Amino acid sequence: MSDRQDSSPGANGDPRDDTESSRVTYVAARPTVRITLPDGWARALLIGAEAAFVGWALSALISLVTYFGISHNPWMGEASWNDAFTVSFNVWNAVLGGTNIVGDTSYRAVPTLMTLFVMLMLRGRLVGVRHFPPAAHWFAIPGFFILTALLFAVNASHIDWGSLLPGLVLVPFFPAAWAYLSYRPREETTGRLPLWARRGLSYGALTVGALALVSTLFLGVAILRSWDSITGIYQLLSPEGRVDPVMIVIAHIAFAPTIIAWMLSWIAGPGFSLGPDAIHTPGNAPIAPIPPAPILGILPSTPWGYWVVLFPILIGVSLGVVISRRMQDQLLREQGYTLLATLGASTVILGVWMWSAQAYLGVNRMAAIGPRTVWVLLALLVELGISAATVMTLTHHTSYAWMRGMSGKVSEAAKEKVHKAGEKSQKIHEDPPVKTETLPTEAVPDDAVTEQIAVGDGDNSAESDHAQETSEDGK
Repeated sequence: MSDRQDSSPGANGDPRDDTESSRVTYVAARPTVRITLPDGWARALLIGAEAAFVGWALSALISLVTYFGISHNPWMGEASWNDAFTVSFNVWNAVLGGTNIVGDTSYRAVPTLMTLFVMLMLRGRLVGVRHFPPAAHWFAIPGFFILTALLFAVNASHIDWGSLLPGLVLVPFFPAAWAYLSYRPREETTGRLPLWARRGLSYGALTVGALALVSTLFLGVAILRSWDSITGIYQLLSPEGRVDPVMIVIAHIAFAPTIIAWMLSWIAGPGFSLGPDAIHTPGNAPIAPIPPAPILGILPSTPWGYWVVLFPILIGVSLGVVISRRMQDQLLREQGYTLLATLGASTVILGVWMWSAQAYLGVNRMAAIGPRTVWVLLALLVELGISAATVMTLTHHTSYAWMRGMSGKVSEAAKEKVHKAGEKSQKIHEDPPVKTETLPTEAVPDDAVTEQIAVGDGDNSAESDHAQETSEDGK
């Protein structure tokens, strides 16, 4: 007996055996997900680390040079070069917007010009990655983050990590995003946005630039007016040699954007505070102790008045003119969307700027100084938004047509009113209508003269006398 089974067609007398034996089943291969890094990612990572190191090195240079200039002062005590090197980490923390804690006191003052320098330097170095995929630029962020974290791990005795993290991410983020958007096709980035959104973003940046320019001009005028006060505070610092004056000037330059932000908050109306009892506004000039910074000599001793608010309003008027002219063929609704996008973009930029301009220089009165951020943003939104919206509404062609239609209706109504008044006046000056009555014939003899009595609305005494005389002559 054989175990072999015949596999020939129809061996078992069933024609389906041949079909079942030749069936083939195909199983689709599972898709393989591969995560690959874009070309150039290592170069971008290295560029981010280089920017972080250069920023820290610049902070160390400033700290060491400053110590060299003031080390001979008796109030320096037992400070050494090692202490100056340690301070460089605190300076780098301040550049990134972090808070330094000494004992129970928090100190925060962002040298915003140094922060901008680091961001621009990183953006310039990312030009070397332009030939690689745009996604490679994002790797500058972890490179910057990792090296900075390693530097602070060496000496982080006075670092508040919670306040440091936002700046640690945002400082490299903005240059990386700038580079990414610059090297991406426009159709894949802003090209997908509607026209009003694209123009709103550009107009928002231009609006902030105009506000910064006006604030800088006001700062220059204030420095010229208060030069004696500035030099007086400078003399109180007792600078010696050549290093001290240079470092004082460098410190003021490093905080120049911060001072301009303070001036902008003052022009906007809400002002800035140098303590809970010293809020400086155009209408208020309190006299109170100030930090020993020569630039604070610009604080006025008498109020200037709120007429300075006209400058942000004029910028809003200019914004409305630009939007109405550049988008004159668009609906008023589209222009309104552009204005909203402009205000939104400018609010974000101004919010970050005002936040960076706030400082904590100790306890009590110096616990919080700087712009009143929320009130400043609200004031600028009102001043810019209302003035721009008013100009856009009045200059739009729909408003022109509506005003022309209304003026036409008013003129037609006035003409009709004048015409009716003229007709009424003409009727008043005309003689009243005359009504006649004929006496019944049966009450009058045939040979009598038929009399007609005029009946009018007025006094008929003259007509009655004339009729009586005619009757007597007939008799």
